[in-house]
Amino acid sequence: MKQKATIIDTTISGSDWFDYFQGLFSTSTTTEPETNIFENIQYNADDTLLDLEISDDEITNSVESLRSGCASGIDGI
Repeated sequence: MKQKATIIDTTISGSDWFDYFQGLFSTSTTTEPETNIFENIQYNADDTLLDLEISDDEITNSVESLRSGCASGIDGI
């Protein structure tokens, strides 16, 4: 088996790496107020489809569409 050559980039000094990660993982000391990321979301007033009961046919169709001998993972594959 052929081994790949390792390329090492030496253009960034060790202290630059240290400073970068120290800043990345340190707690923020900014005095800016926190912004609410949800304030600009527009809510749909018509959520009636989401409020409907799940029908027996929907459950049956879903179960029948499952592949046998397989368990779906977190990604649903």
